[in-house]
Amino acid sequence: MLKRKRRSSYCLRRPSRSSCESNLHCLPLHPSKLYTSRPWLSRQCSYSTFFRSFLLDRHPDLLSTSSKVLCISTSAGHQILALSSLSVGEVTGVEIVDSPLLVERADPHNLPFFDGIFDLAFSAHLHEVMFPDRYAREMERTVRKGEACVVVVDRMMGGREEEMMRRIRGMFRRQRFVEAWNVTLLGFEMT
Repeated sequence: MLKRKRRSSYCLRRPSRSSCESNLHCLPLHPSKLYTSRPWLSRQCSYSTFFRSFLLDRHPDLLSTSSKVLCISTSAGHQILALSSLSVGEVTGVEIVDSPLLVERADPHNLPFFDGIFDLAFSAHLHEVMFPDRYAREMERTVRKGEACVVVVDRMMGGREEEMMRRIRGMFRRQRFVEAWNVTLLGFEMT
């Protein structure tokens, strides 16, 4: 059903299919307006800066024009456009709920991809998932042997950083731990 929201934008609401979808927000029907809005561009710029500063500058072998990247729990797709703007070969984004145009619907705990087809898997939402061990296993499964999984989590304070890093290292059994950075992403302190 269509509802008139403001003068020039419409809102599309579908009935919820599950409790995960019950609090979806209205999105403009014209994605070109969404992708050029100030909040969208700000988030995309934050991810672009992260990918450029912390991946391309520190580990230039991780991303190239022929790389296949999987972004998991990508929300509306800011990471996808950020990586595309850096001329990454192929970027696929998945989210548990439908998102317009950029993102495919998929359960991050049971990804619909063959083993080892991506060069890099990225997630900025590992700390929010229900089953982090399964989520990490699925990330590892879809990435080629010897390639990378990159995760960003909320920064822990008060001496809990080592405990958190040990836990994350334990989730990724097939991957080698390379490095941890403290970063600001989307205005939040993260690691």
